[in-house]
Amino acid sequence: MATLTAQPVGKIRLGTKGQITVPSDYRTLHKLSTGSEVFLIELGNALMVVPVDRALEHLCRQIQEGLAGQGISTEHALQNLAKVRRRRFRRLYGKR
Repeated sequence: MATLTAQPVGKIRLGTKGQITVPSDYRTLHKLSTGSEVFLIELGNALMVVPVDRALEHLCRQIQEGLAGQGISTEHALQNLAKVRRRRFRRLYGKR
């Protein structure tokens, strides 16, 4: 697993409506453009800006690792997904 490092990317100021401008180098590095979505994550006293696609990648990795820890391959989980969804739906809502 990759080592996480924390480093300042730049200094920014809030605009009159609370808007921020993400530094150009960071936008380029993470392929952000007008309309790109990011998550704002509060971590202690810090506010993190995380590109949505990065968060999704991380979540997918966590799911894959969790499945692997249970001895289930991603392919096997996907093959059985429809069956598991139907069973779960019936359990929650009864037969319809």
